[in-house]
Amino acid sequence: MANEKALTAIAADLDLCDLGLVLTTGSRRRTFASHRKACFDALKAMNAAEGLDQISDDDLLAELLS
Repeated sequence: MANEKALTAIAADLDLCDLGLVLTTGSRRRTFASHRKACFDALKAMNAAEGLDQISDDDLLAELLS
């Protein structure tokens, strides 16, 4: 994948966000939730840039298993 470093960074951020959502409350929790949403938005944008948002589930599964 062309964006492997970016994907790794996003995955690490999502791990921290999930942990933060479990362990915090109030404004800090909202900060984690907001950053988590931003991570998923970045993933969607990366998928769209690579054309992965246009691929069917069956085609994606076949690609991953090959």
